[in-house]
Amino acid sequence: MYDTPSTYSNSYLKSTPMKSDKEAPKTSSRLIPLWVQFVFFLAVAAFLYLVFSNMETNESLKGIDNS
Repeated sequence: MYDTPSTYSNSYLKSTPMKSDKEAPKTSSRLIPLWVQFVFFLAVAAFLYLVFSNMETNESLKGIDNS
């Protein structure tokens, strides 16, 4: 029902083996570096800003209605 100190203390004895320090340092597993992703994001954001800021309203439809 309840875990007593004698029942759950055995789980501390089963520790995972420590990794040795002799292993090579883990290199980044990113396919594209983070700074390249950030620069690409800024370029896309700037492009979208320029597109949306230079959009014109469609006023030519008002001129078509001549009747």
